Amino acid sequence: MAKYDTYLDRLMAERGLENHELAAQAGTSRQAIYKLRRGLTRMLPDWAKRLAGPLGVSWQELVEGMPTPADQDRADLLAAYDAMDEEQRRALLAMAKVIVRQEEAPERRKPPSRKRRAAACVVALQGSAAHKN
Repeated sequence: MAKYDTYLDRLMAERGLENHELAAQAGTSRQAIYKLRRGLTRMLPDWAKRLAGPLGVSWQELVEGMPTPADQDRADLLAAYDAMDEEQRRALLAMAKVIVRQEEAPERRKPPSRKRRAAACVVALQGSAAHKN
């Protein structure tokens, strides 16, 4: 397989796909895949939607290119949030507010230890549980 150094090329290499294999799965020609891999054809949403399923990624990821670690962290956080029940979501939000407030506070004192941050989060979680009852 030739190396073209596009995100599509990297995905295909990771999955062991050749142009003709991806083309068959996406209902297009191997020439069209070749042009996308070389960057001769832009990865527009229509193309991305056709290729996303066979590649096992979202079509948005194909359009935007390789995700950065921060993008992956954000996606993981959103997936975890979506899996939470309402009480857990409120507790997470309360925890985030505590952490942000501590980081925005003037640096007159030594920053709170992890132990103090954890305690603040537990208090927020307990408050959320009490609010529910």
